[in-house]
Amino acid sequence: MKLSNLQKKDVNISTCKKRDLSGKLMLIKPQLNYFFKLIAICGILIASSLKTNAQIDSLIVEEYYISDANDVSFVFPPLIDATLEEGSTTYRIYIDLSEGSKLVGIYGTADHPISIKSTENFFNFPLFGTSLGYKYNDQFLRFGTIALDTWLTIGYATQSKVGILKIEDGDGSIIGGANSLNKLNNNATSDGLPLTTHDGYSIPATINSSFVDHGIAEILNPVFGQETKGKDFNSTNFLLQNVSGVLGDPVHNRILIGQFTTKGDLEFELNVIVFDKDNKKLRYVATNENLDSEKKEYYSKFLSYPPKCGCTDPYFVEFDPEAICDDGSCQDSIRFGCSDPLACNYDPNVNWNIEQLCCYGADDCDNRDITKVCPDYEVPELQAIDYSGELKSIDQDTFINISPNPVYNLLLVEFNKTPEKLEIYNTYGDLVLEVRLDTEESTFNHTLRLYNLKPGFYILRSYIYDQVFTKKFIKQ
Repeated sequence: MKLSNLQKKDVNISTCKKRDLSGKLMLIKPQLNYFFKLIAICGILIASSLKTNAQIDSLIVEEYYISDANDVSFVFPPLIDATLEEGSTTYRIYIDLSEGSKLVGIYGTADHPISIKSTENFFNFPLFGTSLGYKYNDQFLRFGTIALDTWLTIGYATQSKVGILKIEDGDGSIIGGANSLNKLNNNATSDGLPLTTHDGYSIPATINSSFVDHGIAEILNPVFGQETKGKDFNSTNFLLQNVSGVLGDPVHNRILIGQFTTKGDLEFELNVIVFDKDNKKLRYVATNENLDSEKKEYYSKFLSYPPKCGCTDPYFVEFDPEAICDDGSCQDSIRFGCSDPLACNYDPNVNWNIEQLCCYGADDCDNRDITKVCPDYEVPELQAIDYSGELKSIDQDTFINISPNPVYNLLLVEFNKTPEKLEIYNTYGDLVLEVRLDTEESTFNHTLRLYNLKPGFYILRSYIYDQVFTKKFIKQ
């Protein structure tokens, strides 16, 4: 799969946090222990995302340029012969940090190697090319396809310019066309923005040149050197650092960390060092193992590429907390409740069982009112419960019927004696609907509107004089 189809991934992982949880959890508000149980479940689903990714909002892979036939060969005699394959894609990688956070470094260790590879060689511009973007002299950019060179960086694309997304670049261009010896004219990228008008370079308010790169050039060769002959860079002893840390653009805090040109499929695993807004140093790594708590090392799902796609909605059974992009696999919305057929409040529509919600009898219902959770429990067919809780014989002439069952939105309740009120309870024992009727009227039916009820199992309680009648139904 060509990664240009995944041009830009800007995913906020706090989906569960941003949603209105009250609509999902109010059903159990009177039972605080169940409320906290559901909150705990949501926390389990996204705990690593919410906490350990706190400083990293997303990773963005920009399709910066696609080389055409005009870019294939660039000869600048007698020293330069830069051969670039037609159809090569130049990717720029940005890390999107939370407000006030700074990118300090990129690293690789024995526990967490840094890996950047492609199925084809990476393009490197000979002679004037460099392994580190912040070392480029601005004047070199006029040398044809040098602007497509492969390199790593922290923020800077040249000595005096930072890299920004082309779609956010509105100050013109210094490369492409006449500025690059009639090279870089193709506009066939997915954003449709040519380098001749949007070059992705910007002048920062101040220059931060406090980089530490001793020995980096040697480590990066041959993949990031001056020859196009490497396609797999892996290191367990790597550190590229800006001592004071680099902030991104003031609106999004996106920081350029690399540019890679290849005709193949790009893959990488990166590890980064970040200063949070309080200037505390944190480390984020691409693999969720061998984490060093003393070094404040955390796993981030954003640091691997290509991204893992799956169901990104935590309110679906198929939810995958590791997924960054949604692939349409969310199918079954989560319905919390009791799915044990042996329980008196068994709900066949439940697909996420919570054992603590299951009720098995008066002494095994977690201190809930069993007459509400399981109103039919050990109640003979011709008896009902009066207001005092005592079993009492039912008038043989009294009846209550409901239809249809299951029901969508309108439930017809039929009776031969008008109830004082009708109540509907969910499987948690919570009252979700109450309707009072005029017992003086000679009406023998009433339609309940259930539009606001979620699909699931419900109990109807009808109050006729001093007796309570119950019916179970399913809302679809």
